[in-house]
Order: sequence, then C-alpha cells, then structure tokens
Amino acid sequence: MCENSTFDGSLALYALTTAAAELALTLLKSEKNAHGFILESALQQPLSEIQKDRITIFPKGNFKKIISDHWRNFSGHIFIMATGIVVRQIAPLLQGKTKDPAVVVCDEKGDFAISLLSGHIGGANRLARKIAKIFHGQAVITTATDVQGLEAIDEIAARKGFTIVNPGAIKDINGLLLARKKVAVIGHTFWSRVISDHFDDRVIELLPETLHLQIEREIAGLVLIDEDSSPDPALPTLFLQSPKVVVGIGCRRHTPHAEIEEAVATVLTAHGIPWSQVLEIVSLDLKKDEPGLLEFAAAKSLPTRFFSAAELDKVEVPSPSAKVQSVTGSSSVCEAAAIFAGRGELLVKKEKFARVTVAVALWKN
Repeated sequence: MCENSTFDGSLALYALTTAAAELALTLLKSEKNAHGFILESALQQPLSEIQKDRITIFPKGNFKKIISDHWRNFSGHIFIMATGIVVRQIAPLLQGKTKDPAVVVCDEKGDFAISLLSGHIGGANRLARKIAKIFHGQAVITTATDVQGLEAIDEIAARKGFTIVNPGAIKDINGLLLARKKVAVIGHTFWSRVISDHFDDRVIELLPETLHLQIEREIAGLVLIDEDSSPDPALPTLFLQSPKVVVGIGCRRHTPHAEIEEAVATVLTAHGIPWSQVLEIVSLDLKKDEPGLLEFAAAKSLPTRFFSAAELDKVEVPSPSAKVQSVTGSSSVCEAAAIFAGRGELLVKKEKFARVTVAVALWKN
C-alpha cells in the first residue's frame, strides 16, 4: 500500500458546528497553507488577530456560495461534517477527474478522513492520510488500486508532474495493472524509469526503437511518454507528457556563458530532458550579477530567480558541501536552489564540471 502522505497544496477547511470548528482550528495550526471557513454560530470565542487573517466567518445560508466562490482557489478542500452534505453541495461544481480539486471529509471527532473526490490526480488519498495522521484517526481510501496495495498510474503521474493527455485511458491501464497484465512504459529511459520504478514485474520498460521486437510478448497496454501516436492502436494506451523542471546552477566567478550552457546541455541530454521542459534557471543571490549566467539565461530565453543563503541553507540536499558552506553561507547552491524553486523533488543530483555545477528538480505548480 502506498504510504506517501505528501500533499503540499493550499487547503480550504469548512466547519458548521462547534466541534468541527475546534478541529478546523487544530488543522490551521499545523497546516500553514490553509484557510478556514466557519459558520458564525459555530464559534464559541472571539478570534485572535492572527486567526482573523486565516479564517472567514460566514452567516447561515451562505455555505453553498462560500464553497462555489472558493472552489478553484484551493488545491484541496477539507469538510468536517457529514458526507451527504458535502456531496449535495459540491455536485454542481464537478468538471472531471483531471480538473477537480482534492476533497476529504472528516467526522467531528477526527476518527476518519475520507478521500471523497480526486483521490489520485488531485491527491485526495494523500491528503486523507495526512489529515488522519494529524488527528490520530483512520484514512478511508476506496480506490481499487490502493485497496489492492498498488499505486495507480495516474497517482504516480500526478505526483511526479507528468501531464496526462488522454485521461480516459487511465481506467484501462489501472485495470490491466490490477489484473497483473504487462504494461510497457515507452519513452526516454530517464522518464520511463520515473514511472516504472514504482512497479514490480507488472510493468516493463522499453525504448521506442526496441518496441517492434517486444510487442508480441505479453504486453496488454502501453504508457507512452512524449510520443504522438501508438505503435499498436489495438492496445489500450495512456499518453503522458514529461514534467516541467527547474535547473539549479552554481558557478565560479566569470565563468563564460558558453561553458555554463555546455554543462547544462550535457545534463539535460543525458537525462532526456528537452530545453522546452525547463521553466527557469535558479541560483544563489550572490550570482544575480554573474555575467556568464545571465547571458546564458537570456540566450535561452529563460527567466532567472536567485535566493539568499539563509533560504537555501534550510533545504535538505543529498550533496551538502562544507566548502560551499564556508564560501556562500549555504551548504548547497545548485541542488538547494532547484528544490526550493520547484517545490518538488530532485531529479538530477549535483553534477560537477570544471567551473559549473548543475542540478535539476521537478516543478510543482
């Protein structure tokens, strides 16, 4: 069973009773990216000045409007109330599994956190596990793959930042995985491993040029990454686009822009990441006036962002350096900047060149 409980998006909390309001206030303390919406009759004491900034009090009769007004403003919605109330209120707002935010319903004692909507792509399953852990309760997950102890293909794709081109095929591929039938993941080796590493022999990895040699084997479905068409239209096929990334760079003073570009190009090519997937170049603020770095970014039409040593030194990285710490005030530049900017996981650890270091991280919107 998937134990990943990471859910980093913005949260809306809803409470209609005093008991629910108390739970909402508890969640607000632990979830810094959350905002509470509480019925005015549910509050038994005045709000502090800090609480006023993070809580909206609404009068009786305005609940439906509150949800509608804020439905698209948050990544996840947590309702501390009966499931039936929630279903009736959100039904008119639903648009589809690739568009709907995560919805979790909790009882007033916090005993159960029910993943109600958008369990995989929206992350409601992860959110339910996270909330259950905070309340010392039980997450209620009903999606078939999770019940069978298997990560769903759309859960992995969403968590890793892939774009799902044809969501209608998700059910077919997950059904094949549940039936333990072979699904081939096809694309550049780097990206196909990001997907296939989550499975055992249910999934096999193939490169496009070897597909014709393998297609007659026991392959029941395909997952194609950055491909336009299926080599076998008869097979259920899920099309994915590889994630957007941010590139973290460290360099010595006065490193020419051509040298920086060569280092970055070497890393991207080795890992099958096209330039079109790069969103920005990031580094330490000591480099914000580095000519070669700025010229390189301008030549590639990529925006730049720079962070302070204090910001970067708080980021946990796999390759910290005491030497870098003594010079910059942070134990990492390229890795920490990439992780901090992208708010995602590190895809490519620090790679060293003569005067340049490069790291790549997933970008999470």
